[in-house]
Amino acid sequence: MRIGFVSRWNLADPEIRRRAFSGIIWHVLKEFEAQGDRVEYIGPVQQNLIAKSVNTGIKVLNRLKVFSPHVYGKYHPVILEQMARQAEQLVADRKIDVLLAQDSTVMAYFPPSIPLVYWRDANFADIQDAYKVYSNLHPLSVEWAHKHERKAMNRADLNIFSSECSYKTATSTYGIPSAKVAVVPFGANHDFVVSSEDTERYITGRSRDLCRLLFIGIEWERKGGDTAIEICRILNQRGIPTTLDIIGSDFAVDPAISHKVRIHGRVDKFTSEGSTKLQHLLEQSHFLVHPARAEAYGCVLCEACSFGIPCVTSSVGGIPTIIKNGKNGVSFPASTPASTYATYIEETFRNFDLYIRLAKATRSEYQERLNWQVAVAKARELITEMLERKQDLSTPSEKVELCTDNTLIMPGVGYKIIRN
Repeated sequence: MRIGFVSRWNLADPEIRRRAFSGIIWHVLKEFEAQGDRVEYIGPVQQNLIAKSVNTGIKVLNRLKVFSPHVYGKYHPVILEQMARQAEQLVADRKIDVLLAQDSTVMAYFPPSIPLVYWRDANFADIQDAYKVYSNLHPLSVEWAHKHERKAMNRADLNIFSSECSYKTATSTYGIPSAKVAVVPFGANHDFVVSSEDTERYITGRSRDLCRLLFIGIEWERKGGDTAIEICRILNQRGIPTTLDIIGSDFAVDPAISHKVRIHGRVDKFTSEGSTKLQHLLEQSHFLVHPARAEAYGCVLCEACSFGIPCVTSSVGGIPTIIKNGKNGVSFPASTPASTYATYIEETFRNFDLYIRLAKATRSEYQERLNWQVAVAKARELITEMLERKQDLSTPSEKVELCTDNTLIMPGVGYKIIRN
């Protein structure tokens, strides 16, 4: 299969490809190629002079406070049309079986000349008012965004989402036919080769005397970093010696608990030093705590599962697609207090045989459904089925037509074969 991946980024540059969209694009395209497909990088699709002028005008009006709340120009129809025209020019004369994109804004107005598939983590309805950049928007921006999503998903031949949450909003909020929507979870965004034997050794080698929690997230408030620290404090208060390693955020910690918290700041997993540090922490940690207030998906949970680390999370957004209660951790409603999280960890850690079973089951969940090999294989299956359906519709077929020429079957009424 010849796949054209359309993006705002210059994916021909390996370093950009490796880091784009938190590494998701790198793993997706690498696995498509590993499974025998040819991938062409189409882009960067960027705003041309007309689109930039519109966007600049919107920013100027926002600075002058002409609009309240502010207008977000990303979904302006003129900008989207111009980007689609640019994508069309970049695709011209290429031999492509299917176009694949992670960003719907570059393809919403693309003509139906080539089959189009989106594989992404959310649509606008999922993230509106959940993420800061999509919060408190002018009604006009919201209208543009919803119109765009509906148009983009209707234009696509297949919309693949990483979670059931986004599947539901696509079909219910936007009215997209279920036949055009599917769910394929993303995998783990790291390059570690973690064998089952290695994971078994990590799990059984973890301390029975010190509970080590791990928190990974740059957006401290949205990811629930304050709750993670409170969980650590409560566990120590209850007599469970506990430490918390924080990756991604650099946040002031209450001195009363600071000796139990280690802040590592941003760790670049694409460097040798950062990769080594991250792997070391994943090997030793007992639980990943992720009490997020909003989360479109959460690849970090898949990464934890690959090391057999049960996840203690909220149940917002796409998280319930990843975390199945009792199989690879637990997810609680967003309003759940830190004490409830702490109780789950305490009960599991005190019964270490139970913990071992849960950690091994967590690794199994990764092997069965939360890795890129499985994900891309499923996506390829869905794309192939879609292409076959389109081929069937365009191939000449035989139709049975009622006729009255007395030549078939019986006088007066008969059937004849019409080939079109």
